[in-house]
Amino acid sequence: MINNKFWNYIYQKESSYTVEAVSLEEAIRKVISVSSEKYSFRFHEGLIDLNGHFKFFQFQEQKYILKIVPSIQVGEQEIINSKEFNNRLINHNKYSASIPELFIINNNIILCNKYLGVSYHENYKETIGNEFYQILIDLLASGIIWEGFAPRNILCGDGTKYYFIDFEDTFFVQKTVRQIPNDIVFKWTLNWNQIFKNSTSIDELVYFLKERSYLTTNSFYLDSFEKAYGILYNNINIKSIKRTTREITLISEKDLPNNNKLPFDLGHTIDEIFSKSPELSVFFTVASYNLRKRLSDETYKKYLENTVSSFAIFIRENELFLKASIDRDLSIYWMLISIIISLGKIQENEHTLTISFEELKHTRVLVLIESYKSLINKTGLSNAVKRALYVEELINNLFLLVRENAFPEENFDLIIRGSLANGLLTTQSDIDFEVSSEEFPTGHPGLEWVIQSIIIILLKIPCEGSYARPKEIDIIGLNGTRDLHEWLELRRINQPTIIGSWIEKDIQNVPPGFWWKKSIYEKSNPPITPKYLFLKIRTFILRISRDFHLCETSIIPLIENLRNKLSPNFIDQLKNLLELCIIAYEADDIEKEQLINMDKDIDKCISYYREKIQQTPPNPSFLN
Repeated sequence: MINNKFWNYIYQKESSYTVEAVSLEEAIRKVISVSSEKYSFRFHEGLIDLNGHFKFFQFQEQKYILKIVPSIQVGEQEIINSKEFNNRLINHNKYSASIPELFIINNNIILCNKYLGVSYHENYKETIGNEFYQILIDLLASGIIWEGFAPRNILCGDGTKYYFIDFEDTFFVQKTVRQIPNDIVFKWTLNWNQIFKNSTSIDELVYFLKERSYLTTNSFYLDSFEKAYGILYNNINIKSIKRTTREITLISEKDLPNNNKLPFDLGHTIDEIFSKSPELSVFFTVASYNLRKRLSDETYKKYLENTVSSFAIFIRENELFLKASIDRDLSIYWMLISIIISLGKIQENEHTLTISFEELKHTRVLVLIESYKSLINKTGLSNAVKRALYVEELINNLFLLVRENAFPEENFDLIIRGSLANGLLTTQSDIDFEVSSEEFPTGHPGLEWVIQSIIIILLKIPCEGSYARPKEIDIIGLNGTRDLHEWLELRRINQPTIIGSWIEKDIQNVPPGFWWKKSIYEKSNPPITPKYLFLKIRTFILRISRDFHLCETSIIPLIENLRNKLSPNFIDQLKNLLELCIIAYEADDIEKEQLINMDKDIDKCISYYREKIQQTPPNPSFLN
């Protein structure tokens, strides 16, 4: 029977695992040739295996588990380590390492083991704490430092002995060696969190080892999770990073009452899914840690169950479970949406369990994503306006969610610039934004990293934070510098202007005539490209608006406001030039001569405005 809670959400029926073959090798060949989920290993709670590396089957009355490994060296080392395990434990008849057989079939490197029953992860009992200490001391006394020492890697068999599996990260030392890396002690603490219930548990284990003359040694190496945490929270102190990441992990993943291991299992799965995006693992862990501190166990359980059930529903609805493995990009995409939806439910104080796709598809995040997707290949001005509205609302919601759950003590503004700030997100546009404050005037790299990663995964739009800001210096403020075009475009997310943000206070005294002076970028005589013309017409419209003390940055509302101040013919000409620039920008190819003529038309319009309409010197102070 399927014993994995995650797969229980997905599967409606069981498969037959028996393979008819003349040899074990032929049976394995048949098993790995099946691309469906038929032989997928779904029995252990702690193993979700989205990559389809584990298989389960029965051949000639014997059940087997096989594992596909990345190289023959990894497979051979696993066998060497398992044999050395048994050599070291020869005087302990209650322990046995399971020694796999190695097969090479169709360029797959395969390790095959006899199935030895469920693990201690499933077969938890109250005495396991005493057994943990005894097994650990026996291993260390035999010169075995086993990083994979975890309940999921200890099989119960027939109950007469312990069977050990998975020796990839194992060190064999002289029995007299009494030093253990502190990072490994932490992993043991995390793996056995049903014994260790709080963030001080690693100290308890260190004390236990010290009493038996084992010393723990500090590591000055940061893994990808720790490095990401350091970047996200602007921390460069290695000891502080390690101490904090251990605390948030232990608290967020400790068991729920009645030995419910969902926090640990989900955390383990998310680390696997986001293995190439550690910043998202950190975000989930920190958010879960903050929730765990303020929610009841029952509500925290609902939050985790909503995440798992939403993910399972998405997988089932898209029929991804019909395959032996789930596409990594899709698993990242759907897990991220599941986390966002689950956090959103908590934010709205909604604690019911998600049970249907019908419910999920009406959540605001999915509505916005699907609305954006419906416009992906649609060009033109009206679609650029719609696209910008959907994306801006989505980014604002994501920003509030990330800030509240992972950076609750911080007070940042989310500032947008570029075509999104102008309300014109074309098919060629990227997203330019910054998360900044007086304390972080050049942007907060950690918060921006998380938001950028989420946007790229959900929308597949190029996205850039503060690091991509223009380098030209046209104006100097109290806490930094700005490019003229950037300054004209800036506005707070979901607001028409930058008024009310910290930036408003930063640059208050703009010199007379500033807006109509050539920027450093314009003085560089940039090549006439569709992108340049799109910027040029937007800059022209924004400069006009400043003459009339209009401080909004969304172009279409500005054009309509200017209708009350300028002749309809001139406004129509502006809008027509804007539409032509968007058409050129979104076109696959356009003649150089056509671009030159468009540039001349914009220059004529600028000259006409400056000479015929702009009667008095412009008042640049649009913040009054």
